[in-house]
Amino acid sequence: MALTSTETQLEQAAQLIESKQQADGKFPELAELLHASSSGEYEAAIPPEWQVVTKRRVVALPDALFEQYDLLECRCFMGLFPEIGRAWITVDHRLFLWNYEDEGDFYSFEGQEQVIVSVGLVRPRAGVFVEAVT
Repeated sequence: MALTSTETQLEQAAQLIESKQQADGKFPELAELLHASSSGEYEAAIPPEWQVVTKRRVVALPDALFEQYDLLECRCFMGLFPEIGRAWITVDHRLFLWNYEDEGDFYSFEGQEQVIVSVGLVRPRAGVFVEAVT
């Protein structure tokens, strides 16, 4: 018995689907990939000439900062001001500046009511502050 045009098309479609399923079966399941644990084995080593940041030394944060961090209610951010040798840390609405070069000079500012999310340095406008402020 001869196949009709519709039956032939269905047969071809079934063969196409079967071949695509076989090709797809050669790859791992997406769910398995998503649940796989991450590992350092998959990280490529970065050549030294590509590294932008290099570790010169490790400096521990002062205990006073950890005490403030324990009071965290919302957000904490931190960064470095290498131009002045200070680290800045915000814990909610409080700003802390710390001299990481000699590990002293710990200052805090708590006059802000809103959460501080960013900190920056600017040059003072001439004539606004006393001459000692540069």
